[in-house]
Amino acid sequence: MENQFQTVSSSARNMKTLFITWGVMAAVALLGLAVSVPAFIFFEAIISIACIIMLFTVSKVKWVLDFEGTTLIITNAANHRQYCFDDLKRTDFIFTQNQSQKDKNCGHLKIVGSSAVFHDVQSFAELKAYIDRNFSA
Repeated sequence: MENQFQTVSSSARNMKTLFITWGVMAAVALLGLAVSVPAFIFFEAIISIACIIMLFTVSKVKWVLDFEGTTLIITNAANHRQYCFDDLKRTDFIFTQNQSQKDKNCGHLKIVGSSAVFHDVQSFAELKAYIDRNFSA
């Protein structure tokens, strides 16, 4: 149908943040060497286990964005929870995109007035065109 559009976000940015956090926490755990080698090993093991669990959890979190006219239904691909936005205007969408994202036709989408931020949304040019065409200012 003409008044429908679907796209999906990526979890790559969240995973990158997790890897950076993991590295910082592992570096801070080096302070455990000031206490003893077993303390250092204990801290590193706890940090590694926690980060591996978070990595598996975060890697599954993608959002599917389904537009039907001016209604937006977002679905969490990990737990299949859905949220519906039906009173959105064109000005409620904030688009951000850098040059490498432009080359890959993806970008970030934020919905004003909510905590919804979607990173690396695919088919970004088509998404912007759909929103411009179907949502009023």
